[in-house]
Amino acid sequence: MNLLDIGDRFPNVLIRRAGLTQSLYNAASGHPVLVAWGEWHASYAAVAHDLAIECLQLADADSRDASGTPQLLAPADLKRLAMGATPSGALLLEPSLRVLVRLAGVDFDPGRASAALCAALSAAGIGDLDSACDHAPVLLVPRVLEPDSIARVLDWFRADGEGQDSGVIVHESGTPVFRLDPAVKMRREARIEDPGLDAELHDRLMRRVLPEIARAFAFEVKQREAFKVLRYEAGGGYFRAHRDNDARDVAHRRFAMTLNLNSGEYSGGRLRFPEFGPREYEAPSGGALVFSCSLLHEVTDLTAGTRYAVTSFFS
Repeated sequence: MNLLDIGDRFPNVLIRRAGLTQSLYNAASGHPVLVAWGEWHASYAAVAHDLAIECLQLADADSRDASGTPQLLAPADLKRLAMGATPSGALLLEPSLRVLVRLAGVDFDPGRASAALCAALSAAGIGDLDSACDHAPVLLVPRVLEPDSIARVLDWFRADGEGQDSGVIVHESGTPVFRLDPAVKMRREARIEDPGLDAELHDRLMRRVLPEIARAFAFEVKQREAFKVLRYEAGGGYFRAHRDNDARDVAHRRFAMTLNLNSGEYSGGRLRFPEFGPREYEAPSGGALVFSCSLLHEVTDLTAGTRYAVTSFFS
């Protein structure tokens, strides 16, 4: 097992904190991360907090299977991978979870934790902890839907009562359970079940989106999920940072599509990819954004108006 070095991506593992288990990629949520073990964790936790860095203890890694996490390693294996099984040590990871700095435990001094970390950053020539790449690999496809098609979608959605509150699926004793969770998202949604409208959107997808996915990502879409119409309201519309394929029942997903229906009629409500910096993305009305389901992303808080969009997932 080779040691992780500068520029290598830290593996996805399960992290247990406060009785909850989640993958490292979700626990990080696009923030710089200090992964520490041994004596280093206690001394560096306060320093990391002061620098707005998430500090995770490597010994909390869990090797049990859960929710389709891509890679699971036992804590002892992780320590060998990170720093050759040293009793204490730390790795500073950029928001995309690639290694920025290696901090060896041999020179550890609890009283000099802050100075040691700052010195390591300076030696690495790092003045800004944001990812060096500030543009996420997002495909913009304009002019997917014509104004008449947009109007038909919105008319159907309003006639349907503008959908239901959107929730999340959690597994309780192995059984999937639907639950509303404002900590995750606030929006309303409805699956398009009108055959004519579904066929119209499918036609535009086949002619105007799938060829662009094949061209940009060299991926041939074989299946799509049902179209959903979404509504985000000012003062309570958002979707916190998440990935679209990190649970077992959605692990087959490869690409996500968000197709805007009324851009310019609201404020906020844009897509952001925290692992790639603060930049926000929005397609024009009738246009779509397509991106890999493995990317951490969020819909920022809607601050004015109402946002309508259509989504689907491809595999």
